Amino acid sequence: MGSASSWQVLNRPRTLDTGQIRAVSLVFLMLYGGISLRRPADHMEFVIIRFAVCSIAAAGVARGHRFTWPAFRAYTVLIAFTLSLGTAYINGTLGNGIKDLPLTALATFVPLVFLQAGWDFALVVGGLLIGNAALLCLLPPPSVPLATVVLVLGSAIVCGTVSGITLLLFRVRLDESLRGLEQALGAKNEFLNTMSHELRSPLHVIIGYADILRDDPEAPPPPFVGAGIRASALELLQLVENTMNVARLDAGKVRLYVDEFAPAEVVGELAESVRALPEAKGGVPVRWQVSPDLPRVRLDRLKLKEIVQNLVSNALKFTDEGVVWVAVDCDAEHLRIAVRDTGRGIPPESQERIFELFERVDGLHGGEAPGVGLGLYIVKSLVELMRGRIDVTSDPGHGACFTVRLPLALPA
Repeated sequence: MGSASSWQVLNRPRTLDTGQIRAVSLVFLMLYGGISLRRPADHMEFVIIRFAVCSIAAAGVARGHRFTWPAFRAYTVLIAFTLSLGTAYINGTLGNGIKDLPLTALATFVPLVFLQAGWDFALVVGGLLIGNAALLCLLPPPSVPLATVVLVLGSAIVCGTVSGITLLLFRVRLDESLRGLEQALGAKNEFLNTMSHELRSPLHVIIGYADILRDDPEAPPPPFVGAGIRASALELLQLVENTMNVARLDAGKVRLYVDEFAPAEVVGELAESVRALPEAKGGVPVRWQVSPDLPRVRLDRLKLKEIVQNLVSNALKFTDEGVVWVAVDCDAEHLRIAVRDTGRGIPPESQERIFELFERVDGLHGGEAPGVGLGLYIVKSLVELMRGRIDVTSDPGHGACFTVRLPLALPA
């Protein structure tokens, strides 16, 4: 991870645990209050400083549940300055005795651990360095060497900063992991709900046609009954196969079987199989454009068919009228397959995530997206398995174009 990205991570807003804020503030108030009561209060400024620190801690206990992210950052910065420099002033006034230095170092170290952003560390560390230097100039230690005081305070600042930044990075990474887990669980639940709906629809069609046949078993079945049952069965088969393919891809159990073939032969086979897709029954034609001078290629024939079939199926789902074009050509190194439709299109902010598992793009006018979000994930996984790449361009409302580039030859 580069320095720029690390700095961005350190300054990323996070979700606050207000209960934890109040608990830590209460512990801090009790500990500092107890220490203050045991130490001398010969000077009025000692009382003022200790009262200020305890008041800040009490505010965290009383109002911590209402803190926003900026307010919590300001709270930790204020504690760091008040506790560290206040303790340094009190101990400096008392002569910075050898017994007082550990307390000053502790008061410097602890608040640094609780800072919440990279900019806060920069502000507080710079302020503490300047503040402690000024206090040592105003209140030089009479009995302890100045170098010893500087070494102790400097070590406390360095150790507190390193510990605080380390903890902050861990907290940020933990938050990211928890958010990723929540998103994965949400996607899983959405997938289960969508899959239940997608399975229920063709099953209801099959049951309905079966009831028609049962009501009059002697009469010859109408032609549309057999066609409807077949289309619904194919839809169910496609859902099951896609689900199984995702499981195999995630488990790393998909292998390539490379052989040599002419792309035009595969296109001919695909033209026949696409006609049987449930999405092809909507009446949107599929036009095939194959370059006449395509060379023979060495790829996985079945995986190539699955890639194109999934892309065409996806294009038909989102195209209510118009046409779907499939163009196949090549350059010196790559086989190029472009599937273009005249459908709804894909918003720019969704063009990256549509290749993720269970991701779907809802309709431009509020309609729910068809499918369960498996097809494009499978396509991208298979393309990358064959050392290729896939790109998408789209003008929302005017269709989309998916372009696959595969090497002309894979090693056997």
